[in-house]
Amino acid sequence: SNGIAAFGVYDGEKFEVLEGSEIDMSRKCHSDAMEKQRQVALANGNIALTNGKYKLNVSASFSSPSSAGMFVLGGSINGWTEWKNKDGKTIDEIFRKR
Repeated sequence: SNGIAAFGVYDGEKFEVLEGSEIDMSRKCHSDAMEKQRQVALANGNIALTNGKYKLNVSASFSSPSSAGMFVLGGSINGWTEWKNKDGKTIDEIFRKR
């Protein structure tokens, strides 16, 4: 979304955003706690500017697809519909609508 390429793994309980994923730092998170987490990651080098794009240098775990999506894209998003597999299916389709 928004031209950002991010990759993750969801195991039904936690969502891990993988190292190398792009992070959209142009949009502030609606959650102050999540925005603080992004700023701390930027300050400690876990997010770095590489070739004009912010990228995650280590994988990061989140309690839900939505919190992972908010970390990646900023703003407020529904991670259940934003994250998709290689076939274009959303996590919602894969895990909730069986």
